[in-house]
Amino acid sequence: MAASASGAAAAAASSAAAAGSDTNFDVEYVRVFHDAENCHFQWATVSGGVIHDAVVRASLAAVIGPERALTKDILRIMSKTWVMPVDDSREGGRIYRPNPRLKNDFIDLQVDMPNPGSKPDAVDTYLKGKIGNEIQMLNTFFRPGGPMDRRSVMFVLITGDRDFAHEINLIVREGYSFVLIHNGNLRGSIPHLIPPNHCLPIWTDIVTGRWTVDVLRPTQQTQPLGFDASQLQPKSEAYAALHKLCLENVQLQPSPRGTDVQFGIRTNVMLESPAVIVRYTTNKWSTHTDVPAIKLLEKQTELTSYFVASTSLPQTTEEMEFCICCTAAGTEHWHK
Repeated sequence: MAASASGAAAAAASSAAAAGSDTNFDVEYVRVFHDAENCHFQWATVSGGVIHDAVVRASLAAVIGPERALTKDILRIMSKTWVMPVDDSREGGRIYRPNPRLKNDFIDLQVDMPNPGSKPDAVDTYLKGKIGNEIQMLNTFFRPGGPMDRRSVMFVLITGDRDFAHEINLIVREGYSFVLIHNGNLRGSIPHLIPPNHCLPIWTDIVTGRWTVDVLRPTQQTQPLGFDASQLQPKSEAYAALHKLCLENVQLQPSPRGTDVQFGIRTNVMLESPAVIVRYTTNKWSTHTDVPAIKLLEKQTELTSYFVASTSLPQTTEEMEFCICCTAAGTEHWHK
């Protein structure tokens, strides 16, 4: 027997938009400001190019949607616009600095690595000044109501420090797109103007290679019944936040009736009163069955909600195909 994600039923809902996408504008300019003292490279196992690409594409996906993020020419929109102050004179701060291999990668990618000095809070002070100057300069070209949409400029701040609350609020208030990437240990409250799916706790996963651009690509998977498919969507937290919902795991257990199947599903926590179902067929979609999922509050996170749906298949079942759907505010969101 085989269980597969269905293309047939989900095709009817192909018009559902990707999470975070907005067809009214596109991101054409990216500005990255990196607090490497807070989000550092101590555990980095991947190249500077991988880190650079993952940061920009994850941020783009939060603003314009995963599909468009994957097609962007990163080097065109990123020329000399990543600022990462580095104090090479501080012997005690080695873990905060990229190693020589990473540093050479960043030089090749035209990352700006100025020396901010060794005074307390020198890095934060330098970045705050650069952000303020950048906004002032951009405001002369991107005027409200003018031909150039301010949302086409995306600011990305990489930090886990609440000291940048003023700068974040200024960026958002001026109408620019904004994404915050942190290491999962964000200190203090996040400014309320940031949507949860624009606040990504993925820095450590990026530098260790656990978060890659593959998380942005829709998946279609086939596994034999009886196989514990808990690895089907290992990046479900970030994937669900970006795509509105995803399949996290499938558990299959033999039973006297045949096979018991349990589906674990995550949805974007911002969805209003979501109703989640699993739609499956055992006869190539001649008919289908909808199984409602229930929400488990104990597995809810800052970014996602968790649902479980269960069903039983008779012993005569040879094949099962399925897809998942979340309905919120009158809109259906499908994942196949």
